[in-house]
This record gives sequence, structure tokens and C-alpha cells, in this order.
Amino acid sequence: MNKGIVLLPILMIAIVATGCNMEEKIGEKIAEELIEKSAGDEVEVNIDGEDVTYTTEDGEVTFSSEDEDTFEIESEDGSVMQGGEDMKWPTDQAAAYLPSCSAGKVSYLMNSEESCIIIMDEVSQDDYDDYEQTIKDAGFTNNAVESTAEDMDLYSGSSADNIIVTVYISPSESVMQVTVDTSQKQ
Repeated sequence: MNKGIVLLPILMIAIVATGCNMEEKIGEKIAEELIEKSAGDEVEVNIDGEDVTYTTEDGEVTFSSEDEDTFEIESEDGSVMQGGEDMKWPTDQAAAYLPSCSAGKVSYLMNSEESCIIIMDEVSQDDYDDYEQTIKDAGFTNNAVESTAEDMDLYSGSSADNIIVTVYISPSESVMQVTVDTSQKQ
């Protein structure tokens, strides 16, 4: 796990280096050397265009970037982490339990079988209020918690089968975060 934390910035550099208009072989060689030095000899690195895959005894992780404004990290277990501009609302894994939100722009996504975190930019207070009502209408009303602070509104509730959804907004930043936790599903 510690290697993954150390490797993340290096892999991001590798993605950018291979995604730019540099000679592919030079970028690949530099990226492979950086990753292998940081993680040790037991790492296998494969750079294929805009994808960087590294394999250790713990498994395989692929980092991908279709352009300079986005990235995607996918692990062997199917967990996905994405960041970028105006990504699509997820409809699989834990995100499948969430009603979609058409307001704002998805800028970050972490989605696995047990949990999902979605961060959206350009979301107004009215957008948040509408989505909070959508969450309630979808049945996430058990154990409900609502809170308003200086620069944050929060709603959290669970479904009848104990799937927990939390949504909050920072109105001054126009940023909304939606999370779903299915680990306690009954």
C-alpha cells in the first residue's frame, strides 16, 4: 500500500510524459526507470500509448489518460478512480445505487463494488437542493441526518437495505460531493 502512495505521483508524471508529443520510447524509458527505482525490481511496467500498467506481487494497476486533462486508474478488482473535466455520471458498481445528477460537471470519481465518491463542480445551491430531494425520493431516508454550517449543507440517509448515501455542498466553491457506501448492505 505504501508503494502505491509513493508510485501515484510518479505514475502521473509517466502518464503525462507518455501522453505528450514526446518521442514514445524516451518517455517510456524514463517512466519505467522512475517507477522501478521507486518501487523496486519486483515491479513490471508496461507503457502502451496513453496507458501505464504496473504489476507487483499484490496485483496490477492501470493508469490511463486520453488527454492531458483527465486520468483513470483501474485496479485488478475493478475499482476505478478518475479525474478530469466533465466526466460521465457512473452507472455501475456502487454508483448503480445512486440516482443520477445532471447538474454540474463530474470532476472526480472513485467507484468500486462497496463504495463510490463523486465530486462535481459548477453546482448551485438549487442544484444541491434538487438532488437532495431526489436522494430522499429514492428511499434514502432511514437514519437521516441534515446539517447546515457556514459554508456547507449536508444530507445523509440510508435505504431499507442499509445502503448509505451522503451528499454535501460547499456553496461558495460550487462543489458537491456524493458518496455511497454498500458495505453494510443487508
